[in-house]
Amino acid sequence: MGRTFSELLAAKRRVKELDALVADLERQLAEARAGERVEIPEFQVYGIQRHHFVNKLEGLGIEPIEIDNNLILNGWYYYTSLESWGEILEDLVISSNLYRQDKFACDAYAFKAQVECAERYGLNSLRMCIKKTTTDGITTAHAFNLFPYGGTAGIEDIILFEPNEGYDWDGILELGDFGYEPKYVLV
Repeated sequence: MGRTFSELLAAKRRVKELDALVADLERQLAEARAGERVEIPEFQVYGIQRHHFVNKLEGLGIEPIEIDNNLILNGWYYYTSLESWGEILEDLVISSNLYRQDKFACDAYAFKAQVECAERYGLNSLRMCIKKTTTDGITTAHAFNLFPYGGTAGIEDIILFEPNEGYDWDGILELGDFGYEPKYVLV
């Protein structure tokens, strides 16, 4: 048997109340997120032509991922000092509860950090890189980021960055720390 008109009217009124409650909660969430906006530190930005960046990487044994020498992603890469990177990267460590095996894994963390760095800070030199590991005849890969730092004299060095906060060694790493030795980089 169907509902009475009074029951339908009461249900409709309840739906309106719930819609209003949802709208209010969405507004509160938006306000809370707006309040969480990251304060962008002021820092000096330096630019370097791609071939100089690639030469530095190759000098460290890191191969650029290239489809064709004539197809380049960026002609210039922008970076900052090591101290400024420290302030920036603090904001780019990503919550490990985003992890989903084969859906949101290391490569997604590395891409997310790369995109957020370019979007928020205007620095496109935080790049995804990949290390290859072979254990007991099984080859696996792990993606993370690398970035150059320096000043007006050019790039001083390359440092690594693990964006997944779920790792004991998330954050800034030196080449070789915890087996982090990138083989390839997307430039």
